Amino acid sequence: MFGKVIERVLFGAVIAYIAFNIWTFYEVFSPAECSDTKSCVFPGWSTSDKITARVSFSEAGGPVFRSFEVPEFDLQTGIKWVTNVKVSKKNFKDTDVICNIKVLMPSKVVILNKDVHVLTQRQRNSQAYNLLSSQKNDAHQNLHESAIHWLSELQVFLLKSPVSFPLNGIPREILPHFRVTYDRSSFVYPPLIHVNPQLQPASDWVELPDIPPGELNFTVQFMPLSIGKFRLRCMLEQTAEYLKNMGIKDKDVEDIRGIFTDTNLYLLLATVVVSILHVTVFRLSCLQK
Repeated sequence: MFGKVIERVLFGAVIAYIAFNIWTFYEVFSPAECSDTKSCVFPGWSTSDKITARVSFSEAGGPVFRSFEVPEFDLQTGIKWVTNVKVSKKNFKDTDVICNIKVLMPSKVVILNKDVHVLTQRQRNSQAYNLLSSQKNDAHQNLHESAIHWLSELQVFLLKSPVSFPLNGIPREILPHFRVTYDRSSFVYPPLIHVNPQLQPASDWVELPDIPPGELNFTVQFMPLSIGKFRLRCMLEQTAEYLKNMGIKDKDVEDIRGIFTDTNLYLLLATVVVSILHVTVFRLSCLQK
């Protein structure tokens, strides 16, 4: 009798836990709209607005040696722009190349001005070896050593969903990217933009040889995201910084990032729910025995 009571209590607790997590995910991806003009902040843009971007490359504290302008695009479709960058031997040796990206509204107001290191020292990527081949593999390569890497693709994430927030209820994870201004009779915010190459896949960082090539490929891609995916990426950024401060290696952080960004979210949620139910049923069967 007592065992059945414990079984029902545990089963109810598990169902409540699953329901709470599903509700939390729902609030992240579908936040409630705020309608009070006095206590809400509204998007100061529409999905049809055209924005532009200017990208320049320079030495740290030095002059610009390469620049280009990305054609106009809207927040719903984004754009992918491919170009080549010639890096001098001095910059290649000093690993001191900075990419500055500016994003402008139709009114020429700058909504993002960020510097990104695109040529830097990083830990070597692990390599796959063909064990069936007769050729010798360089199995003695030390993966703990650093090497010069070039960021071949810069991903810029844009919020495409015009969502209104309460002034005292703006999600904490997006506050670093949030800027509020007062326009006529209401508070507004410009498009939210997230850039962090350290959270990009390791494949975007290309290990360069000792002899520098003449030109390096560079791609800048503006990728629209819904409010849920945008918040999730901001959460991952804060989590990654915390893990690195705790001494976690970059490759381990990369594995954690891949779980949430490279996996379908619905599949990930279903896996978590099935795993919890599986463990719960197993424990309940043990209690019955």
